[in-house]
Amino acid sequence: GFVGGLWFGARTPNRRVAAAASKGFGSKPAPKSSADKTEKETEKQAKVLSDLWDIAYSFECPVQDRIDAYKKALGAMRKTVGQRESADYARICSNLGSAYAETGKHEKAAKRYKEAEDIFTKISGADSVEVAACRQNLAKVRRQEGKLAEAEALIKSAMHIYSADLDSTHVEYVQVLRSLMNLYHEAGMVDQMRALQLEERRVAGMAAKLGKKSTDGSVAFLE
Repeated sequence: GFVGGLWFGARTPNRRVAAAASKGFGSKPAPKSSADKTEKETEKQAKVLSDLWDIAYSFECPVQDRIDAYKKALGAMRKTVGQRESADYARICSNLGSAYAETGKHEKAAKRYKEAEDIFTKISGADSVEVAACRQNLAKVRRQEGKLAEAEALIKSAMHIYSADLDSTHVEYVQVLRSLMNLYHEAGMVDQMRALQLEERRVAGMAAKLGKKSTDGSVAFLE
């Protein structure tokens, strides 16, 4: 069945019981086959992931509990063939990075964001919105570390992907645009910040023509 975003195959008949029945239940049980072991391990992993998913995606869950749940989920997925290169694995990596960032563990956060980006690049390509999201998250970490030049490059890269793949009036583009404005403000780069303010007004004008309005009335978003 579908468990926590991962597909596990249907259960197969219990071969040990079937073998015993064919010989008479008083006979010595047939030895476990590799197929039995694989099935049992898969079912065990499905149960683990199901429980962990409930914990990890609870917004009320303490951050350390989420970190523990994400790490256990990744560990379980590594034992399943093909899951280490899956989109689900990459998403959990990214979520673990965000949890680390909440606790100020910047390098651990950066490592997970980069791991997620590498997987998404293989799956969806270097110009996918998933890659842009990873770079946007990594930019936040680098900004917190005071590495503004690296943060600027990452944000610009994410902006380029969002504007090309989505639309410059899309909420993701507007959010990353404002992130770059805040970075320039923090760095005292007034001219660059004013240029982005003009871009924000241009986006607002385009969105207004499309009849979309944001909640604060300043910029319209296309979902």
